[in-house]
This record gives sequence, structure tokens and C-alpha cells, in this order.
Amino acid sequence: MYPRYAVVVLMILAGCGGASQSTPSATDTATPSPTATATATPSPTPSATPTPTPTRTPTPEPPDTPLGDTPLLVYTNTDEPEFYKPLVEDSLDYWESRADGLPYRPKYELTLAQNRADIVIQPVDEIEYCTSFNETTVGCAPLVESNDRVNTPVTVEVERQLDAESARDTITHELGHTLGLDHGSAETYPVMRAVSDVSHRYLPEFDQPNATHRDFTFQNRTLPVYVDTTNTVSSAEQGQYMEQITHALTYLESGADGHMKQDVSLPVVDNRSNATIILKFRDHEPTRLGAEWKWEGEDPDHDGAFEYYTKGVITIRQSETWTIDLHLGYALMSIMGYEEADMPDVFTEDTIEDEEWLD
Repeated sequence: MYPRYAVVVLMILAGCGGASQSTPSATDTATPSPTATATATPSPTPSATPTPTPTRTPTPEPPDTPLGDTPLLVYTNTDEPEFYKPLVEDSLDYWESRADGLPYRPKYELTLAQNRADIVIQPVDEIEYCTSFNETTVGCAPLVESNDRVNTPVTVEVERQLDAESARDTITHELGHTLGLDHGSAETYPVMRAVSDVSHRYLPEFDQPNATHRDFTFQNRTLPVYVDTTNTVSSAEQGQYMEQITHALTYLESGADGHMKQDVSLPVVDNRSNATIILKFRDHEPTRLGAEWKWEGEDPDHDGAFEYYTKGVITIRQSETWTIDLHLGYALMSIMGYEEADMPDVFTEDTIEDEEWLD
């Protein structure tokens, strides 16, 4: 006999349940699970994003003036408001009443708040720099033309030394620049004449004596001298010339026999740029003997005259070397402010033996 487990295995594998064939019942037959049919999920149709309607931004109205909308606020930066306030008011009124010929009609208001100002009136001790600046400049303001757009505040500078009338005229003039007017507008607005054409007056405490009214025309009592003999003095003559020059300088430094009112030092220097006095020579001209001189200076009170000299140039024309010291001494004392009557006779007499002076 075959082992049972082997038969059982065979019967199971053959599907048999005994000696006879059985009819399978419904319960014996497994009903297959239906196979799911895959249904494709349609992709969503993208909806169109509506285009936003642009919002129209209104174009801002341009300001009334290049400095902003009127009224323009004006601030005066000073510790003397009682002096400047009426002057500024007069200047503002001047332009408000003459608006017909201007690029725009100005209207002003005074303000006590500097941070709100469109224009600042600034008194200063000295105008340090301005377009077309020169020694007569007493005010400064930017030239603002009608098509400009500028950052405010703009500053109008005026020298504080001016008396009331001159300060008012200067402020008015400079405000004219902020209205687009240059010096070429003077035919229509006389106040716009160039500053150099206007005579300014100063407060008494700021008015300074002119150089010609001082005891000494230079601020410094040390006047370095540069001797320029280029192309005029031969090398053979250099020694003679320097002897004469040194004699004149030493004589003045020692007091000129009591005629010098101040002690003065006249050192000879090798660098022209370090010199206050430039000494030059020219060939003999029969009709022009002696010395001639000119000077430069400063005019801090702007009255049209130098208050003191800063440089002098002396040119000696001569036919005799021995007269150099006489001409130089006379020229130096003249440029220092001395009249002939105050000079030693040796410089003013018609004839003199140079040996007498040298002794």
C-alpha cells in the first residue's frame, strides 16, 4: 500500500473526494472578484485670470515756483532780528510789487521755523566763495531759473558789517538771483547791478581806515625782499648790486637816522613766493630814471580802497650803479606810507655824494 499522506496529497491535487465524481456546488466554486475598471480623472481646465484694470494715477501739479508752492517761507538766521526783520520785509515787498516782468509771481511769508523755510537769509562775517566772487562781493545766492527744481532751503548770504541801507539793497539783489535774474537784468531792475558797481556803506564799528591813513601800510613789520636780476644784471655786476641793496635795507632796519616810525625787518629771500617786496631792474632809459613802484592789498570793508598792502613791486631804472640804494630806500619808504617830508634828506636831496651816506 502507498502511504496515506501521499494519496491524500494526490487527491487534493486531483480535486477528488472519494471513489465517485461529485458535482461541485455553487458554494464550492469561488466567485471571482470583479476587476475594477480604471477611470481617468480629467485634468481641470485652467480658468483665465482676469487682467486687472489699471488705476490711473493723477499727474501731480507742478509747484508754483522752482522753490516750491507759494507762499515761500523766509527765515532770517540772526541774533539781531530787530535789525534785519524790516530790511528783509522791504526786500520781499520789492519783488512782490514788481512781479509782472518776472518768470513767476513770488509771494513770501516770514517764518520763525528754520526747518520749514524755503529761503534762509544768512548774515555772515565774510563771503568765502561765490560765482564771480571778488574782493567787493558782499552777498551771495544761487541763480535759480524758472525751469529748475531745487532742494530747499536756498541760502542768501549777506555780510553783517553792512549798514541798514546797504544790507537791504544786498538782500534785495540776492533775492533777485533766486528769481532767476542775473546782472544782465539791471536795465529793468537797477538793484540787480553787479555788486562791484555798487558803493556799499558799512556800520561805523566795521569801517576800517585805509592803508594811506595808517602809520604803516602793511600788517606785518617783516617784509621779505626778493631780488630779481633775471636778464638785467650781469654776473659781473651782481656783487655791486647786492652791496647797494644791502646798504639800503640795513639803513631802514636801523631806523633811517630816526625817521622810521616803526621797527621793520627786510630780510632778503631766495624764493619769490615767500617775498612781500619784489625788487626788479630795467635797462637805462634817459627820460625815466629812478624808481617806480606798485602794490597789491586787501579791502575787507569793501569801500574801494585798500585797508592794508600785501605786496609791493619796485622797479629801478638807473644809469649809475651807486644810486641803487638811494632809489630803493626812497621807494621802500614811499610804499610803507611815508611822505617825502618824513624821509631822511639823503633820499630827497637833488644831489648827494653817495660816499657821504656810505660813511
